[in-house]
Amino acid sequence: MDTVFAQVNVKGQIVIPARLRDELKIKSGTKIAIQRDGGAIVLQPVTDEFLESLRGCLKGKGRPSATEVWEQDHRKESEGEIRRYGERR
Repeated sequence: MDTVFAQVNVKGQIVIPARLRDELKIKSGTKIAIQRDGGAIVLQPVTDEFLESLRGCLKGKGRPSATEVWEQDHRKESEGEIRRYGERR
């Protein structure tokens, strides 16, 4: 990997050199994911491939999904265990 240098301006901005923008197909409006990796900053263009690589990364963390939580709440609401928003007892 070639090292390319850029300078941070007073607003904390950098310019990604044209050669890298061209190689990575980064154009105006492209979203960039920014991650810290130890003492390094990793910039990753948000592409379809990048988004696909994230699929499932939050699964199995011991917590139910948002859909499961909604279904549980809906079931409790139907059974009268919890009140609907705005209802008084």
